[in-house]
Amino acid sequence: MQRATIYFISETAPVNTHASSVVFYRHLQKLNVDSYLIVWVTDNNSYQAKKSSFEGWETIILPNRQWHLPPYRGKGLAQQYRFNYYYRKYLRAAIQTGPAILVTHISGQFLAPFAAFVQRRMHLPLVSFFHDDILELNFHQNKRILIQNTEQILEASSVVLTVSKGFETNWPKYASKFKILYPVPDVFKVSRRLKSESEVMTVGYAGAVYDEMIPYFDKVLEYLSEAGHKMVIIGDRAKTQRLGKRYPETLTCIDLFDTPAEASQYLVNHCKAMIIPYPETISEMPWIATCFPSKFIQYCQLDLPTVIIAPTASAIGEWCNDHQWKLYSSSYDSDSLRRILNNITDERVKAQIATLNDGLFQPERIIQQFGSIVADLNKKST
Repeated sequence: MQRATIYFISETAPVNTHASSVVFYRHLQKLNVDSYLIVWVTDNNSYQAKKSSFEGWETIILPNRQWHLPPYRGKGLAQQYRFNYYYRKYLRAAIQTGPAILVTHISGQFLAPFAAFVQRRMHLPLVSFFHDDILELNFHQNKRILIQNTEQILEASSVVLTVSKGFETNWPKYASKFKILYPVPDVFKVSRRLKSESEVMTVGYAGAVYDEMIPYFDKVLEYLSEAGHKMVIIGDRAKTQRLGKRYPETLTCIDLFDTPAEASQYLVNHCKAMIIPYPETISEMPWIATCFPSKFIQYCQLDLPTVIIAPTASAIGEWCNDHQWKLYSSSYDSDSLRRILNNITDERVKAQIATLNDGLFQPERIIQQFGSIVADLNKKST
């Protein structure tokens, strides 16, 4: 069977950094090793904005500005004119050279709809990653246009890879195409420092710090400060500096490391547990209704117990209840915080982490799931 070229059409750079970028990097890297040719199709602005060096596969860079290109709009003739231009000048000839599979990331209203446009022209299999519901993430934008573009992508997709059951509820018409694929973590070779039981407990967080989370970090820090514990936040220090000034003896603020491996080594060295503190109501951060925090999976791979505080109706809250996660609470009251922090050394928590690492969260298993989907589509299309 002839191997296909994977055309990853997205603004999201598949590079070894953070969030969705590193997830795509790990999947595509494995496919590249398995003899697939990887081509990242992106626009020039996104290519220039990537936050890491790019190597390993080919690129097709689409211009954002040409004298004849009208300003981009997520609908109508302006969108169709630009898509036709990109397709005819940059993609049609390249894709016709052999078997091909399209992959995109449903995020924004530009290159994911373009991937659907290419699929309709060339009748190729399209795999779409749906990590955050676009309506929840962009609730302040024109809902009609968001729905229209997202439906075009879902309609064109052979398989849609989600991270929670909430997507089926939000988009029931396309539920038969949805498959849950958890974000793939990496297995870092970290050197582990022995921590004594008498050592002050330090709770860590690494990743995006949203404005909506700041009041809830404050609640956690207030409790930790009174209890004599510590906290480390690896993230945007511009957003956490106010908390650092308020809790100077409790909180250490650090900017994001260049690579996930560096962050992981720091967390293993300094933290006894991790925390994911979401708002108490979904209306404050609508996208938590469907998104699944990839950092949770990575923390499990590091054998770090993770405290999760989130609404019961959120995707992670529902997961915690379904799997009886012992470090979960939907409340920030002091009794709840005391209970879950007292449980971080519970042997049952360690057993839960080990079970997840050998099963649902096993990196090789997740990568193999995606590889099998691609191989099956390649077989059907050749």
